[in-house]
Amino acid sequence: MADVLRNSIYGIVSAFHDEMLTSTKAGVLEKDWVTKSKSLFKTYELLVQKLHHFLDFRAS
Repeated sequence: MADVLRNSIYGIVSAFHDEMLTSTKAGVLEKDWVTKSKSLFKTYELLVQKLHHFLDFRAS
């Protein structure tokens, strides 16, 4: 199950990579791509950190 989720998130990051990088450079990645509503899985800060990891992985 975790593998499916990881691959799905990677697919989303791959599809929107350029837009996400633009948001990162503008300093609004968190605002544009992660909601502040209560998450069922992790804290807001951890979700932002994981999103940055996916972007870093995609860039390499």
